[in-house]
Amino acid sequence: MKKLIKQIAIFLVIILSILSLMIDVSKINDVAIKFGVQIYKLLAVALMTLFIQIIVHELGHVVCGVKNNYSFLGFQVFGITIYKQNNKLKLRVDGFTDALGLAIMIPNEDVQDEDQIKFFKSGYIANSITLIPLIITFILFPSQRFLIGISIIVTTIIILSNAIPREIAGNFNDGYLVKLYKSEGKDNGPALIYQKLQNELISGTRPADLELQEIQYEENIFAILINLMMYYKGLDMRDSSLMNSRINLLENRYDNLENIQKDSIIYELIFYYCYIIGDKLKATKFFAGIENRLEKDMDINARRILAYYYYSAHLDLDKAKYYAEQGLEVADKYPIRGIGMMEKQLLNDLLEKIKKGW
Repeated sequence: MKKLIKQIAIFLVIILSILSLMIDVSKINDVAIKFGVQIYKLLAVALMTLFIQIIVHELGHVVCGVKNNYSFLGFQVFGITIYKQNNKLKLRVDGFTDALGLAIMIPNEDVQDEDQIKFFKSGYIANSITLIPLIITFILFPSQRFLIGISIIVTTIIILSNAIPREIAGNFNDGYLVKLYKSEGKDNGPALIYQKLQNELISGTRPADLELQEIQYEENIFAILINLMMYYKGLDMRDSSLMNSRINLLENRYDNLENIQKDSIIYELIFYYCYIIGDKLKATKFFAGIENRLEKDMDINARRILAYYYYSAHLDLDKAKYYAEQGLEVADKYPIRGIGMMEKQLLNDLLEKIKKGW
């Protein structure tokens, strides 16, 4: 409900901002109202620029990817996704998501190192090209310089936020990928293996269908995350031996990760120890350290952990059912579609167990 209210509020602000562009502020006498309209005009220009530049950015990736032998899987802007399924393009609307824009493409085997780097750079290069007409317009139309200047500022921020290397909770911007690729290379590091696997999961490939190989660089952040994917593969296939081998490695190395990444592994430690192994004490120990964050995390992954925890560790069928049903309600909103399908099946399996009782 809170998420829906937030989305409605964002939508209303956008509509009011766009409508403000139609108002001639020179005819408004009240200073306060004039100031308010000008603020909305500024916001409208900023939002329109953001929207256009995100489309330009992702199209830059798509065009470059197609030219350099990448496979197209999907294209997302502000929660509107065009994706490829069974060689047909389909449309899905998820509402506002954490990813404002996303071009989901996978390099084929013959893609060269320099082509990979071109692909990562292509988004912010496309944004940079649009600065040329904006600057020309800024020079030629003095009366509109304030609003055009806002567009230039927003565009520049987008360019810099993508070009300057940044890594936040396992999400890597284009600049960071360029830096990693230049430093590690395609053949001697797991960074781009992780990126490719993540793209496959986002496009709808289930963990069970991922082609995974043993990763030797166990201390590398990407290798740890790939091992988490291997755990998911075991979970999706109900392969206890694969799960066992991965969970031991993850438990020994999750302290090397950022908080959100670390939480993902702790979630699975709770699930593994309470449901797979039946070690309630150990599961409760992990649960105690993360309970508040887990309760506030409303995606299907967190709901699955809570449902199985209360089912296994507390034998509380009512709570388990409550969290399982919550998870199924948001199942289609989970951005990593392949994981989401696995989670949905796990929750449906649990609900069947609950129906049968003890």
